[in-house]
Amino acid sequence: LLKAIVRVCVIVSSLSVLVVAESRVAIVAIVLVLLIQSYPKWAKWKQRNVIVCVAAAGLLSSIYFLYKWKEDSVLGRLTIYKVLVRGISESPLSGTGSGGFHRTYMLQQSKYFEENHNDSTAILADSIVYPYNEGLGFAYKYGVPTTVLAVAFLLLIIGRHISSRYVDLNRQYLWSL
Repeated sequence: LLKAIVRVCVIVSSLSVLVVAESRVAIVAIVLVLLIQSYPKWAKWKQRNVIVCVAAAGLLSSIYFLYKWKEDSVLGRLTIYKVLVRGISESPLSGTGSGGFHRTYMLQQSKYFEENHNDSTAILADSIVYPYNEGLGFAYKYGVPTTVLAVAFLLLIIGRHISSRYVDLNRQYLWSL
């Protein structure tokens, strides 16, 4: 009982810190980890379909709430992603190179807004120093083939770990990532 109380206190305090920090992605990640970690317990229940539906509805409504919480931030990031994808399409094989994001992104953004001067997100534009999406940032810097190879390598490592004879607990933590 004491262990359960401590666990609940840790979860509530962690979520409280994340809410105060306004880290939307961290909040969603914590909720997903909690769902994944608790899956073995409620998967045995007869009403698991109802639980899955309630969990999915809660997750979707949470994502919508988090979107509305800081809508301008979301729209600004979507604009950054559009500019990144455009930059990737201009140099898909080689990317811009190491340090290429800092050298070229702002030029790409200004070109985007020159061609899309009616874009309502122009007022949200700022000096961007970080791509806010590791996958797109990697593809922008190193090209699509290198990104595909890196993802394939990561999937290979994860697949080998899952198929190994290690303890199931380690697999749960790996899937939580």
